[in-house]
Amino acid sequence: MIELSTTYLRELATQTVFISAFLGGFSASILGTLILSKNEHKILKYVIVGASLSAIAFIVCVLASTQIIMVTTPDYPFKLDKSELEFPRLVIGLSFYIGILALMFVLSISGWIYSKSVGITTTILGIIGLILIFMSM
Repeated sequence: MIELSTTYLRELATQTVFISAFLGGFSASILGTLILSKNEHKILKYVIVGASLSAIAFIVCVLASTQIIMVTTPDYPFKLDKSELEFPRLVIGLSFYIGILALMFVLSISGWIYSKSVGITTTILGIIGLILIFMSM
């Protein structure tokens, strides 16, 4: 992995915590709403699984980012070995991208629960959004 300064890692982890907490809360809200719905559409099962995956991935990302923030804080009481940061960085990256993919999947297929035309529209919008997300990163 690329060697990054602890100041940069701490700031990156801080921003990742904020984004992941917001998107994880959004995913959990979608999940709660869907679980309580009385709809029996077969697509709903995939949406629920996708929302669960997204929420869980963002929770993992928040906790791994918090670990990075804690150990890169200037007053951390132990000597920091930068090799200890490799695994949390990997977890943050994987869980963040899994959360984004799962959330975009949920948003893309959710329209199919309502109708075919809305499903096509939400799928196209989701694909465009996903392309723009990955082009900007």
